[in-house]
Amino acid sequence: MNVDGYDSRQPHARIAKVQTDYSSVRQPGLNEIAYHLTAPGQPPLVLLDKLSFVMDRLFQIPGTRLRLGLNTILLVVPVLGDLIPSLVSVLILIVGLNHYRVPRIVAARMMLNTCLDAVLGWIPILGDLFDLFFKADTRNVRLLQEYAELGDGTPRTTWHHWVFVVGVLLFFGALCLVIALCTIALIRWMNHTVNHMFGGIAS
Repeated sequence: MNVDGYDSRQPHARIAKVQTDYSSVRQPGLNEIAYHLTAPGQPPLVLLDKLSFVMDRLFQIPGTRLRLGLNTILLVVPVLGDLIPSLVSVLILIVGLNHYRVPRIVAARMMLNTCLDAVLGWIPILGDLFDLFFKADTRNVRLLQEYAELGDGTPRTTWHHWVFVVGVLLFFGALCLVIALCTIALIRWMNHTVNHMFGGIAS
């Protein structure tokens, strides 16, 4: 077992590999999606991949290679449009991590993907654009496909996941620090202004 907590010798549930370049392959129709979502005995990762397709890549924007799903469309609906995609993302995360073992840092990145998508999704316009390009559900399913395979004894690199997770945490930590310092400075300025104002009136 390596430092990431991933034992490549451990057996895992068999998964079906899905091509990651979804812009260059035929996308499944709604009847195929409905079949895979309802057919008994489907591997969990197959179901998660179809669910992420519905949420992230169901429609193609004409004249472009960009695809969007219900995640982006639902964001135009107040409150529920943010809540429903977040719940689906959490469901994909929970089911995926319960059925497949991945390195801890990969699990951390999956959780961070979901948190970023949920938090930024509440921001008007920016949340729509972020979801259109980031596609957290698809990213998490791809991570499961990459790491939750039958143990073949070949260690998979995780350094780029460490860079991503640490970088994002440092960025938001610095952002929170800047906001806190700006808030303190604003409070002090307002306090100084009020004291100066009332001091002038009293004199």
